[in-house]
Order: sequence, then C-alpha cells, then structure tokens
Amino acid sequence: MRGAGRTGHAGIAARRQEGGASAWRQPARPSRATNVPADIAFLAHVGIAPRVLTMASRLARLRGTAASHELLCLKSFDASLYWRCLARELAIGFVAGPEGLAAYPAALPADTQAVRAARQALVIFAGRPVLLVAPIGEGEVSRLYRLLSQTPSLRQRIAIAAPQTIRAVLLAHSAKALAFSAANRLARAAPTLSARHTGSSMARLSIAAVTLLLIAAAASAPFAVGAPAALALCAFFLLAIPFKGAAAFCWPSERAPPRLCDKELPPYSVLVPLHREAGVVADLVKHLSRIDYPSSKLQCLLLIEEDDAPTLAAARFHARHPRFEIVAVPAGEPRTKPKALVYGLSFVTGRYCVVYDAEDRPEPDQLRLAAAQFAADPALGCVQARLTTDNTENLISGLFTLEYAANFDVLLPALATWRLPIPLGGTSNHFPGLR
Repeated sequence: MRGAGRTGHAGIAARRQEGGASAWRQPARPSRATNVPADIAFLAHVGIAPRVLTMASRLARLRGTAASHELLCLKSFDASLYWRCLARELAIGFVAGPEGLAAYPAALPADTQAVRAARQALVIFAGRPVLLVAPIGEGEVSRLYRLLSQTPSLRQRIAIAAPQTIRAVLLAHSAKALAFSAANRLARAAPTLSARHTGSSMARLSIAAVTLLLIAAAASAPFAVGAPAALALCAFFLLAIPFKGAAAFCWPSERAPPRLCDKELPPYSVLVPLHREAGVVADLVKHLSRIDYPSSKLQCLLLIEEDDAPTLAAARFHARHPRFEIVAVPAGEPRTKPKALVYGLSFVTGRYCVVYDAEDRPEPDQLRLAAAQFAADPALGCVQARLTTDNTENLISGLFTLEYAANFDVLLPALATWRLPIPLGGTSNHFPGLR
C-alpha cells in the first residue's frame, strides 16, 4: 500500500498525507463481480484469480456460509492477505499481531463468549482505545462500510485484525482465569457431582472403619467371610446372563434418519485432548483430515498442555490445515482429560461437538450421521459412536474385540430400546454444543 506506515509493533497501518498529518482515504464500495459477493470481490484488485473467488462463492451458496469464510478455509490461501486487503479497502488500520496490545479491562465480558467468537475486542494501543474487528460475510462487511461512511471519524478508532490476533489478546488476559474455572467450576457449582467432594469427614471415617473391619474378618476367618462373598458375586454375574441373553434377542426397529445436504449441516467442533503424545499426532491429523464434512463448518481443536513442547511442536508441524486449531491449555493441576475438555469448551464454535482420543480413527461419515440423528431428534443429549479395536494379533486381543462388538452392537442398542441408562465411553461421544 503506497504511503502506508506502521505504528509500533502491532502493525496498525495508516495512510499519510505529504504534510505528515494522519488522514484516511475515502473507501470505494467493494466492486460486485458477477456472482461474487462484496466481502471477497475486492480481492480481484490485488491479483487473486477470478476462478478462486468464483469457487469460494459457489461453495458458499452450496453450504449456506459466507464466501469469505470459504476462502479463508482454503489451505492454499493466505488468510493474513484477506484481512490486510480488507483493511486497505475500507481504509482503516490493520493489526498484524497481538504485540503491543492489551485488552481494555472495562470491556472484557463476564463469560467466555468473546473468546469463543473472537470477532471483536476493545484494546489499548499506544495509550488509546482501538476496536479490533474481524467481519465475516457480506452482511458484516457492508454494515462496517456503512458505519465508516456515516461516521468517518471512526476510521481512526477501528482496526481490522484476524480472529487469531483477537483471541491472543483476550487469552493474554483471561487464560489463567479460564484454566482455573475449568478445574474448579464443577466443584463450586455442583459439589455433589464433583469427585473433589467425597462426603463429610464422618462418612469417610465410617467407610474406612468398615473396610478395615472386613479386611480383619477376612484375615481371621478366610472361609467364613470368603464363601458368602463368593456366593454373592456368583449370584450377581448369574443374573447378568439372562439380562444379556434378552439383549441378544432385542432388535431395534429404528431406521437411520435421512442424511443432511451440505447446506443443512450444522457447524461441528471436534475436541481432542493430547498429553505427551507427539508420536501419534501425524496419524491423528491424517485421520481427522479424512472426515467428510465441509471444512468451513468443521473446527478441530487439539488441546495440548502449554508445557508439553514435543506435542505442541508436532501439532504445529502436521496440523496446518485451517480446520485445525491448536489450543495451549495453561499448565497446572489437575492435568486431566476433563480439565482440558472443559477449557476447550471456551473455544468451541460448533452447534455440536464430539470428543476423540489421540489414537481414534473415526469413520469419514461419522459426523454426518451424528448430525442427521440430532436433526431427527432435537431432544437428544448425546450420540455415541460404535467403537471397535484394530488389534487382533492374539487370542486375548481377539476376545477383547469380541467384547467391544457385543457391547456396542448388542447391549447398548438394547438399553436404548428399553429406555434404560446408557454407559458412555471416554471417546467418540457427540453432544450439543454451547449455543
């Protein structure tokens, strides 16, 4: 941009007059090429091939999204170029990175919605407040254009920034608070549901005393105590035989709902917590990349502890597609999967989300099937995918695979048919996201 200068480390670009006084050029309304929305049409002036803009426009119409969003989700497109050119077209500043910026304390939200959306933030730069915005879609760009046209003085108080820059500014102020909330929110909001609270001191002492008495009785009279216990266990397992036998003859009659077209598919978020698993990142990224879902509606969050340098490095090397986002979970106890997942919820933008483990290999159409189930029954609280193992090297592993098949193909469908509680595994569970 001829005559542009950079102010400080944040890279806010402004056009200068010859006399040195700051002034902004009057923007021209983005040109409307044939079938190309205004939020990307101006890119034709900076050398972006018309076929690329046309393809993004067609994908947007097909999927019901914004053309700019489709363009930003292309692996070969430089996202920073879009935001820089949009700022140039609107004749407002562009912030290249979070350096030199601080979140405006009075404007910080009470919840995590701003971090989740990461589309605007009021920051302090060079001692003055500046509103960072990342408009997506023709409607938002047009509204910003009208606002700047009606109030030209706002051009020195509003700047364009990529969502990643806005999120970095917000996280610099709230990451520790979000981590503390992830570790303590359940214990404070619902103490009876948290493992941190195991009852009163008297109850814990009573349990410990009963346990010690049983151990002492078993040591002093093994047969007298062991025989009744063995009989009780046998009775319990014998009762499981007719129950599972009935499940084997239960044939669910529900049919799979019709699949949704790309335009009907909701935004989906994938959460994958990783800890000291650098060796499986490449395989994980390969299988997540095979998911058959529009990239503009898919968000893959890799949740990694910030001090797990090898896993972070592997993720940054392999997860380069725009559908992947690396979330550095602040270090601190407890280092558990639930804590990482609760922290990751602050970044979820999908209407639905699914939890995977690092070694999972989801079927490419799993998300489409789950989305169809949620669309057919909006009251659903969870959809659990069938799991199987790929280790059948010996008899024990083969029996383990058979047990998985009996559980997911026989028992769980029967429990669902009988409207009984269904135990959930630790992976491949789909949930409604935060609205």
